[in-house]
Amino acid sequence: MSNFAYMSGTGNDFIVSTYTGPTSEIQIISLVADSDYDVDGVIFVEMIDSATVKMHYYNSDGSTAELCVNGVRCTAKYALDNEMVTSNTVTVKAPVGDLLVTVDDSIVKVNAPVPSYSSEPIDIENHYGIK
Repeated sequence: MSNFAYMSGTGNDFIVSTYTGPTSEIQIISLVADSDYDVDGVIFVEMIDSATVKMHYYNSDGSTAELCVNGVRCTAKYALDNEMVTSNTVTVKAPVGDLLVTVDDSIVKVNAPVPSYSSEPIDIENHYGIK
């Protein structure tokens, strides 16, 4: 893996690198195990155009997640630092949709979606709760 960085976003630590193609769970686990630091996940940044990148995010166990806001922030900062985008306003494509991120030196702000909640009860083996 070339051109990688260790990045931290408000308490979450990541290995971040440029996307070079699909990665298996075992490859992610190997990266995490061989890391010099304790990392929460691995992010690969794919350039889409001069204002947009796609975040390929993996938890440290190799699984994927729909959203990691701190990971989105690191993705945008990495893209700007590595000249993958030409503006400090970056669109990051994540599984939950496109997120607008603004990078101002070391301050990175993301417009994350507001979580939705349902009042319908859920049943797990006859134990009921609210979603």
